[in-house]
Amino acid sequence: MGPRVRDRTTIAYFATFVVLGLMSASLGPSLDVLRRRVGVGLGTIAVLFTVSAAGYLAGSVVLGRRYDRGPGHPVMAASLLAGAAGLVMLGFGPTLVTLGAAVAVMGFAAGGIDTGGNTLLTWIHVDGLAPAMVAMHAMFGVGASLAPLALAASRSATSGGIAAALVVMAVLAVTAAAAVGRRPSPAAPDGRATGARPAPSRRALVAVASFFFLYVGLELGFGGWIFTFAEARGFHGPTTAAWLTSAFWIAFTVGRLLGVATARRFSATRLLLGDAALAVAGAGALVAAGSNTTGIWLATVVIGLALATMYPSMMSLAAERITVTGTTSAWFVGGAGAGSLVLPWTIGQLFARSGPGTLPWFLLVSTVVCTGSVVVARWALPEARCPVSTRT
Repeated sequence: MGPRVRDRTTIAYFATFVVLGLMSASLGPSLDVLRRRVGVGLGTIAVLFTVSAAGYLAGSVVLGRRYDRGPGHPVMAASLLAGAAGLVMLGFGPTLVTLGAAVAVMGFAAGGIDTGGNTLLTWIHVDGLAPAMVAMHAMFGVGASLAPLALAASRSATSGGIAAALVVMAVLAVTAAAAVGRRPSPAAPDGRATGARPAPSRRALVAVASFFFLYVGLELGFGGWIFTFAEARGFHGPTTAAWLTSAFWIAFTVGRLLGVATARRFSATRLLLGDAALAVAGAGALVAAGSNTTGIWLATVVIGLALATMYPSMMSLAAERITVTGTTSAWFVGGAGAGSLVLPWTIGQLFARSGPGTLPWFLLVSTVVCTGSVVVARWALPEARCPVSTRT
């Protein structure tokens, strides 16, 4: 693939990750509207996180293998179209079952998009992967930052409705599908080539997947429940809570944009360990903040910055040391899907039973465990034989 075609294809992947961010961050700020629409409590509506994560897990496993078998772009385009359908269903679904079907479709589509983007970008960027990987995931942050603001604007303009924002997101998903679908699909790497990286061991796959389980559970759990946490802590009105949610995703996006530069200067391991330490500090600050709104704002920003580059850094570390295929990415994204299934649901149950004060403590414990998983994953991966250049 020539440089010009590669660059245009990379931009198309960036567009798909903007849509992925919009989809992933749309459920949390919509929860209060959705539960009033169908007449259920907070503990019940939290099941949507579980259903979404189950769909994400299924999509990553099923579609991950499909990327290895043939052209990848039609698979990614179909995933985007399915995501668009799910967004429209979420905007208008009148029952809990309908909403469950909507988020299941969105989750399945997100699993396909996430697996495809991480796999295909690795295939077209044999050199200079780390900055491109961080930049692509920064686009996820752009979409996730815009989602709560778009939903808040829709509620203000339509007397509490969210359908208008979700329909706009669906249109963007269809546009991204068209952009990807018309590009030529990259070929899978030849594992028999001289100098090829080794195939991953089961130990390495489990270790890295465990990291993604913890990391994505943290990211989506905090990003999904910070809106409800803010309202419970006295942030007045949905608009203020939406801004706090966006502050998290904006900090997350800024961190990823800064990560494009830092990925050129520091190894993936250093970035991972540094970010993990900062995440623990941010979680500790949230515990210390209590109900102090200024402290909550500052801690939220720190947590967003800390979590920003951990996902792409781990992907880059894995790509430095093993051959990444669709099946390999399915392990990683599947671990992420399992984490997004378990941890946000757990937070919801803790909220319902013990109140919002459980979120900071849960986050602190989880960040400490996630830091340990970074160390384990680094140990389980083989030593780099063909380091991926960090220079373009």
